[in-house]
Amino acid sequence: MLLQTGRANTFALTARTARGIPVPTNPSEFTIVQGVQLTGSPLTADLGVAAWNEDRTRRVFRMLEGAEKACPLPVTGVVTLRTTTQLRPGAEDRLRIRILEGGSGADGERVAYCGDEVMTLALRGDEVEQVVPDGTPFRLAVRTQDSSGVPVRVTVFFETLDEEYELDIPDMRTSSDPPREWVEQEVDEARTHLRELRGSRGAALPELRRIETNLRDATEQFRERAGRGDTGGWSQAVDRLKEALKDLYGILDNTTWQRLEEDLDEVWDDLTVDQDADGGSTDPQLREISAAFKAVRERQDPRLGRELLDRMRTLRYERNKSDINRSFIMWAQHGYARIQWTDPAQARHAVDAAVQVVLSGGSDDEVHRHADRVWLLWADRPGQELDPRDLPQV
Repeated sequence: MLLQTGRANTFALTARTARGIPVPTNPSEFTIVQGVQLTGSPLTADLGVAAWNEDRTRRVFRMLEGAEKACPLPVTGVVTLRTTTQLRPGAEDRLRIRILEGGSGADGERVAYCGDEVMTLALRGDEVEQVVPDGTPFRLAVRTQDSSGVPVRVTVFFETLDEEYELDIPDMRTSSDPPREWVEQEVDEARTHLRELRGSRGAALPELRRIETNLRDATEQFRERAGRGDTGGWSQAVDRLKEALKDLYGILDNTTWQRLEEDLDEVWDDLTVDQDADGGSTDPQLREISAAFKAVRERQDPRLGRELLDRMRTLRYERNKSDINRSFIMWAQHGYARIQWTDPAQARHAVDAAVQVVLSGGSDDEVHRHADRVWLLWADRPGQELDPRDLPQV
């Protein structure tokens, strides 16, 4: 076989049982760099990190520059990101960093189906020396072992604050350990999206039923095979799950505007009802939003639509925040065990305290303070003002 000199020559590995049934291999491919002497073994996959896209509507794979597949080990990969929450000294705030291995063409794709988790790290509020505002740029640097793509040193550098932090490396999950936490998290999120799509005008119900069936079957297969320690079986189930997730998110992407328009209509109706309840007085903010709503609908621009939706929700929240905060607290109490928290112990205490304030008839200011504390501990909180109808079912 002829090899291309000076370039990475990649070969796929396939294996079958005596009956011809395909079984997964690890690694699934290998690379030969012909005519180049490497200082170490080549990296077997692109290393990247899970990050929100520009308008924070999806988590995507961001490549670590310098940690591309076939680079000689050890590597140091870097990427510039922005914080998606504030970090306050001594607070329960947490910046989560998920390092992933990505397949071919993973950069910019959703992490739900294009990446395999290597490890998750965190920078906590009690580690920072000064407040780090939401949206602060930082440089993430990841250095690997000499013989594998496993990170041994991960640092976060805030250039605007001139501060650098080295993150604690967690215990590694081995390749034979099933990714139970990842599967349960992705399946829960997928079910939330399926409920959302079933109530939307833009998605075909037969296709949603097919995806829902595939998700259920893959999840059941994963749990069964993982429970038996069948590595090949649960690996196949994970691949099936990723295919179903890819189909699901394809529908979500293709119906973005239709679903956004439904949300805009719903919040606009709420605002006009609120205005009628106040005696029908003319509100300058509503007049301005009405004009913006008409312009956004004509352009069908999702980015502008989301910005307008945030403005509308903020206005509605300010008008109804007492009832909304109480609804949020009781939602957190009911679904505590299924909600992702940045610090579960702190969240348990915060939720219990908030419920006591609600049940004892606390003032609106007290309820707001407790709801705000619970809100900041919710790991997957949306980047917008709270609307109880948008809370995931738990």
